[in-house]
Amino acid sequence: MGVLLCELLAFVDRYTIKWFARSPLHRKQVIRYIAFGVVLVGALVVVGKGLYVVSHPKVKHLSLSTSKQSGSTRDSVRIAFVSDIHIGESIRPRHIRQMVDRIIRQQPDIVLVGGDVFDYYSRYGYDGDIVPLMQDLASEIPLGVYVVMGNHDYRADTSQKIEWIKDCHANLLVDTAVLIDHSFYLVGRDDATQRHRKDAAEIMSEIDYSLPIIYFEHQPNELDLLPTQWVDLALYGHTHDGQIWPFKWVVEAYYPLAYGYERRGNTHFYVSSGVGAAGPAIRVGTSSEIVIVDLQFGVDR
Repeated sequence: MGVLLCELLAFVDRYTIKWFARSPLHRKQVIRYIAFGVVLVGALVVVGKGLYVVSHPKVKHLSLSTSKQSGSTRDSVRIAFVSDIHIGESIRPRHIRQMVDRIIRQQPDIVLVGGDVFDYYSRYGYDGDIVPLMQDLASEIPLGVYVVMGNHDYRADTSQKIEWIKDCHANLLVDTAVLIDHSFYLVGRDDATQRHRKDAAEIMSEIDYSLPIIYFEHQPNELDLLPTQWVDLALYGHTHDGQIWPFKWVVEAYYPLAYGYERRGNTHFYVSSGVGAAGPAIRVGTSSEIVIVDLQFGVDR
């Protein structure tokens, strides 16, 4: 982008003031060296900051509520939601260590992982102390760790990835609704790349709609089709909020909700930018995040 900017400035100069075009050869050479130095330093600064952003995810807090009462004495639940970890060549054990430490510090009741656990191959999930770290996370969470699949999780050795999730003492939900702690339902839907996955309404067809319902899947493609009269909280990932500017504008143009919070009907929607990164572990103009949702029951706001 720096090189393109230099070319654009040279093009404009050629057809306007012609300051550079008419400069003597030695001055042009000096200007080129200066431009090269500025572009190089600028690129290093941007990449360095992008690496830091992925290595140090932010913790974002949301305080939400539903008028539904839980099925027990529980009056709230604290949810840690992470998506798009993308364990692979770039996302290494140190990234997982940072993520796990920050989640545990927030003392959530339950952890939800919204797909794209892996970037491509499952073998990277066994590097270093990644599995013990994930097992430590599961042991610290009272209501457990629950995972849905993402599009990257289906790109290679899917069965090994499912085994890895089990090795980490986490629970995989594939078009499944489960009652958690006799208090609320958790609904995990399969990824949109799976054409034979169930509709959201079909997954929830036999549950008690009077109880709070928390729904999560990977891609925010079908927000308009979600039965908002039933679901209290819906969580998604996938978009990375563009990950590297200017792709942020692309995802904003494509998805009805590319990042952040929105309420539709009775449902609180949130699309996360993700905690990791696809490909290189770099973000420019976006943030890596761990989302903490405090959902209160029996309160209408």
